[in-house]
Amino acid sequence: MELTKEQIQYIDNRLEEDGIKHWDVRIEILDHVVSEIEAKLSFENSEYQFREMVQESFVTLGWKENFNGTSFEKSYNKTLSNIGRKYGKERKKEIYSFFNNPKILLLLFLGVTFYIFVSNLVSHKAFIIFSYALFVIPVLIYFYEFFRLWKKKIGKSFFKDQALMSIASSFFLFNVIMLMMKSEGQDFALPLMYQKPVLFVVMPIHFVLSYTGYKMYKKTIVEVEKMKKEMSL
Repeated sequence: MELTKEQIQYIDNRLEEDGIKHWDVRIEILDHVVSEIEAKLSFENSEYQFREMVQESFVTLGWKENFNGTSFEKSYNKTLSNIGRKYGKERKKEIYSFFNNPKILLLLFLGVTFYIFVSNLVSHKAFIIFSYALFVIPVLIYFYEFFRLWKKKIGKSFFKDQALMSIASSFFLFNVIMLMMKSEGQDFALPLMYQKPVLFVVMPIHFVLSYTGYKMYKKTIVEVEKMKKEMSL
């Protein structure tokens, strides 16, 4: 017997109340509970019996009650781990797709060529400032997308959070290098003669990580909005 929209919504609300805040994690657990209930439920069962079945399924999944309320700590962590692995695979596919796209590779080549050209055209100090500005762009995109999603009240999603962080990850990762270049005279400063060669390597990596992270973000938002739409039907 298939569950009604109201019954599915009841299970979803219970999961959210019991600590499953992320959409993608909740959908995974919801599918499991719905399948289990549909295998047991019949037309003769009352609404009370349906809710009892839901509770039994929750307990099987590790539902616990304590002083702080209720939680699915074990199932939540397991599902989150599975989703994390899935995200990692999808990110690898996106990077692989990047290096198999001739147009994108051509743009990368032209961008690096222009970047090297600029390095020979301006002073070293101006080039470092220009490079730092390029590093900051993903962070500006991050804050723009974060604010846009906040206005849409799209809710929590592990994929969404990971994808948003991917946009800014290369900046945070390579920001140390940029700080080293701005710290002349200090022990950890990168020698002047190595600064440009290092940037010629770092900047393409920065572009690849930022671009693939943004692509993953766009895919994720489509999936999250699809989930929300399906739940509201």
